[in-house]
Amino acid sequence: MRLEVESRWRTIRRAGDWEVPAHLKVSPGPGAVVLNMLQARVPADRVVRVEVEGHSGAGTVLLIVPHGWGVDVVGIERGGKGDLIVDEQAVARAGMPTVVLTGVQRHVSVKVRGRRWWDAWFNTRDAN
Repeated sequence: MRLEVESRWRTIRRAGDWEVPAHLKVSPGPGAVVLNMLQARVPADRVVRVEVEGHSGAGTVLLIVPHGWGVDVVGIERGGKGDLIVDEQAVARAGMPTVVLTGVQRHVSVKVRGRRWWDAWFNTRDAN
């Protein structure tokens, strides 16, 4: 299963109980894409591939993952203005999923972080 998320001048948010496909393609454009995976269901192989397509615009991609998940950013091609901030560990704890980031990050900020106290409020406010 594959999901493509493209934001154009707005924020697209996935939160709450949702099924994460094995492959996501994220194109933030001049907007933001927020993928909250705290309550999400992940693929059986426990690998989530997120392809960032950030060629233009000044967009933002925010991935919120549970503590213990691994985050692999080796496949991201960096260039232009844009931050890559990863606040989670590179290697997943035993039995936990791994998010593999790939694609092009030009003029796009990408942040991967763990749970914050306000995430529960956002989940109830605008879960998809």
